[in-house]
Amino acid sequence: MSLFETLEQAITEAYEDGELPEFLLDDLRAVAHNPQQYAGKEEMVSRLIEQLNDFELFADTGCFKGGYDTDDVRRTLALLND
Repeated sequence: MSLFETLEQAITEAYEDGELPEFLLDDLRAVAHNPQQYAGKEEMVSRLIEQLNDFELFADTGCFKGGYDTDDVRRTLALLND
């Protein structure tokens, strides 16, 4: 399975688990479906996969931040698209 197929799988799983907000889907899938556009940015794509695998909608609440939240994913997407 390619890195971008792994990303697509992570997107689907995070969304189906009810954690990933729908408003992130289009931007995430744009990365997963355009590997040639993101060639050379595989490290950032791997970071997205990690963030999605450990995604928690309310990760930034409480005393200790656990997992990744929408802000983390949005920052990584912004870096990928710079």
